[in-house]
Amino acid sequence: MQDDAATVATLREQLAFAAEFRVPILDVGVGGYGEEVVKRAPGGTRWAVTDGAFSGLRAWGDGEGWRYITDIGRAATYRHNRDQALKGGPPGRAARDGLLRGRDRRGR
Repeated sequence: MQDDAATVATLREQLAFAAEFRVPILDVGVGGYGEEVVKRAPGGTRWAVTDGAFSGLRAWGDGEGWRYITDIGRAATYRHNRDQALKGGPPGRAARDGLLRGRDRRGR
């Protein structure tokens, strides 16, 4: 039991260094593989769900869809805590969320 607690503590320390997560969007019959990039604000603690583009980067806003960061500003972009950003995002994430709960995309 003590080894488990030490492992969890180590993982939490390492997680604090993460600056981004690449979240797969599984092919649900409308294209191919895709991903979102959940990014931490530079030097901050807030997170954004982005499309990961090298130029013309967009962030996801519930009820707003994908919006260019240059149009909405940093405060509106980095509005989530890490857990909210990893759980939120566009509707295409439903298939990925099922996979994270131990199911494949057919719901098994």
